[in-house]
Amino acid sequence: MDAQLIDEPELEFARGERHIDLRFGLMEHGPSDHGRERRPTEIKLGIVGTERSIEDAALWLSQARGGLAASGSKKKNLFSPFPGFSTDSAFACDLILDRSSFSSVGPREIHEAAQHGDYEERIRNLTKLFGDAVQNAASKSPHVILVAMPTELLEEIAKAEECLGTKRQGLKLFFHDLLKANWLGVIPPLQLARPQTFGVSVGGVQKDVSARSGTQDEATRAWNFFAALYYKAGGFPWRLPRSETEYQTCFIGIAFLQNVEQTQMHTSIAEVFNERGHGIAIVGREARTSAGDLQPHLAPADVEDLVARCLKAYQAEHKTKPARVVVQKTSNFDKEELGAFRSAIEAEDISIYDLMTLDRSLIRLYREGYYPPLRGTWVELEPQSHLLYTRGSVAFYEEYPGMYVPQSLLVKLYYSEAQRVETMRDLMLLTKLNWNNIQMDSTLPITVSGARLVGSILRWSEQPPPLQVDYRYFM
Repeated sequence: MDAQLIDEPELEFARGERHIDLRFGLMEHGPSDHGRERRPTEIKLGIVGTERSIEDAALWLSQARGGLAASGSKKKNLFSPFPGFSTDSAFACDLILDRSSFSSVGPREIHEAAQHGDYEERIRNLTKLFGDAVQNAASKSPHVILVAMPTELLEEIAKAEECLGTKRQGLKLFFHDLLKANWLGVIPPLQLARPQTFGVSVGGVQKDVSARSGTQDEATRAWNFFAALYYKAGGFPWRLPRSETEYQTCFIGIAFLQNVEQTQMHTSIAEVFNERGHGIAIVGREARTSAGDLQPHLAPADVEDLVARCLKAYQAEHKTKPARVVVQKTSNFDKEELGAFRSAIEAEDISIYDLMTLDRSLIRLYREGYYPPLRGTWVELEPQSHLLYTRGSVAFYEEYPGMYVPQSLLVKLYYSEAQRVETMRDLMLLTKLNWNNIQMDSTLPITVSGARLVGSILRWSEQPPPLQVDYRYFM
């Protein structure tokens, strides 16, 4: 068993310039959509919260707009300064904070909404309260709406979770997921942020499990916030590079949506991404759980329908079909499903394609010294099965940018026409399309992590979900 190292792949920025790091690429070259008519040159931001949380958010945004210094760490590549967000900054885009598009919720209203009922009723009441404020902010036509989650909201969420006691509930009704599900595609994209984003301490308030763990320095928080904001407003800060000799590729990630009652995996979710980074969520049909491997699978007719709609969405964006299709699935292919995917793709006159499954692996590698394996470490277990460290030590950072021992990615290739090294390189590139995270420490590619995020939100949709939604409404 030999281990190889995939060189850190570069991303593309303005004028075709490249860099391996998202921040330095933006600072040195500008966003990849520079010069395009469709790119945002200003973003009007609506803000929802209490008067205090709105004030805290607006103050921090105003300060960050002018730039923020690095943390002072000796790891200059890991902790870079934030260059600001204005027409003169790396983003070449201005932030418009207009109080007329702010909408406040009173602390007493928050308390009263969560005063009675069980966990689910309290969360639904809080979601309705903030949803009304979101709708009011949306009437002022902002490009994106920020929900500046106040401390009072976090306190009530923590109290509501106490109602669960020792009761096991695999599908908690997250405030984040329900709020986005209720307003999916109806209003501008939502961006939820906790008080810590704006440097506000939450004291001893218990974190709900939908929160990201750990703390980040101020400049890194700004990078994450404004990169996501730019994308949600319709921009593309960076993209996957493609040389003239490479095939135009459509990446499709397929995960499965479990219903609220946890009785069945009833819908497949496909995330379609192009090289630019434009993501589209495609809702599929019911999936069946196989008695042989206890994993969800699609019927042949559903595979045909899903592939056709994915490629139609891609063609609507590019005005042409891709030359290559890469399908990345979260469950194994059975024989019938594998044949159905091959037939469906070939029926679209596409002869170059790859079919694989991806999941986190419990197999870990160790290297001498303090640091975990390098990101890009690749081991072939057997011709079909591979381990890839998409998260690990990063030479450019001179550091491992994580808190826990990283997990490797298990890659099973059921059918592939690409060279193995190109397949692994594509996977590493797709981990860099997480617009909420500017550091190279994502385990899953955006195709799979995005599909799972879509599913976690759609399961709470009270109305039949749209068959096709832009990904920026989910993230």
